[in-house]
Amino acid sequence: MSRFPPIFERRQTWYLDNPVLPALSTALVDSLEERRCPHGLKIFFGCDGIAEVRLDGEYHESASTALANLGWPRLPGFVRTYVLVLHRDADI
Repeated sequence: MSRFPPIFERRQTWYLDNPVLPALSTALVDSLEERRCPHGLKIFFGCDGIAEVRLDGEYHESASTALANLGWPRLPGFVRTYVLVLHRDADI
């Protein structure tokens, strides 16, 4: 049994089932300078259409618009996540 009300689980489940990063990558590709890696990416969305993406602390308009256009559930509450963006040649 979850400790969160079902209304919050619905948006979290949507986030896990629908890869957001590939959807944002087109909007972000020209803003990511590989020489300045790593980059910090903050993704914040919820309620009735609030969507914000920040790249290295700065609001990123086209990525925020792309996030707003995704089909996530417009319900009370928010999802907030942080991602480190590394350069393509990283061998891990």
